[in-house]
Amino acid sequence: SLALNASPGGSQFIVVDRCIPGTQWSDVLPRVCNTILSPAGFSTYYTNDSNLVEAVLNDLLLELHQRQQLSEEKLLKLPSIFVAMTELERIDKLRRRADSYGLVDSPLSEKLRTLLTEGPATGIHFLLSFSGVRPMTNIIDERQGLANFRHRIALQMGEDESFTFVRSRKAAQLQLEGAIPVCALYMDMESDKAVRFKPYSTDPVNAAQEDSLAEQILIVGKYLKGRQQR
Repeated sequence: SLALNASPGGSQFIVVDRCIPGTQWSDVLPRVCNTILSPAGFSTYYTNDSNLVEAVLNDLLLELHQRQQLSEEKLLKLPSIFVAMTELERIDKLRRRADSYGLVDSPLSEKLRTLLTEGPATGIHFLLSFSGVRPMTNIIDERQGLANFRHRIALQMGEDESFTFVRSRKAAQLQLEGAIPVCALYMDMESDKAVRFKPYSTDPVNAAQEDSLAEQILIVGKYLKGRQQR
């Protein structure tokens, strides 16, 4: 949706994909980068190598510091940077460390926290996804770090996790009528707006479900590439 609503000259994408290889969705982000973003002319960087994450964050910190020195007029002329990161709990250097007072930031998670706090004002925006709330709190402080995220999306979770993530029981009530259909919750924390929606569909009878997703990505990519050439 960002690619459809933004111009290649005004947006850049950095994708750090720590999805477990071989899982059902492990090829989605590579497909999006190779079929949609790059052909449409967006500056795009993709990696699934955990050893490169520190270099990515260091480069973003350098970019942040450079942007912070610019006037507002010059800053507005720079492209927005959208950083998508998945399952960061699988990167040991990013996990917060336990001390006598609880969990504290590791050196690398402190860099991430700086970017999450100061980045949006300079046009550096983060989209993070985790396998659950507890894994998320191993990376992000639920009391301070989570406050940097106005927009949140949740699947069904336990009540304690729901109160942590969306400050209510709403994410614990998504599947009250059964496991199907799968429901998700979008929360705008600033306006306290909640929207229940269908994030995806699964049909065990349809063996071509994954191909269907790949075809949809390809269609969007062809549209954007054609728009760029016009």
